[in-house]
Amino acid sequence: WPGARPPKKAKVARSTARDLYSQRNGTFSQKELDFFDLDFDGRVAEEEFISTFVQWAATEHAVQKEKQVRLPRADMSWSEPDERARSSEGEL
Repeated sequence: WPGARPPKKAKVARSTARDLYSQRNGTFSQKELDFFDLDFDGRVAEEEFISTFVQWAATEHAVQKEKQVRLPRADMSWSEPDERARSSEGEL
């Protein structure tokens, strides 16, 4: 699981992947084939699909848990730091 922990509900993810694979009957678009075909043999085996799907689900779960980074607010004024301190205290 490089970069992400396995999902807590790995069994659910595997089951969902199995269902999706069955619904697709092993037919995938070229983009999907590029994503899921791990051994580059031109077809997506069921285990390839399940493995990749579960890892993708874990990554998506990790991304959703990330907190937004707050950057410091840029000071775009031309005044000197001492002048800004006085003006914020109500002195001009």
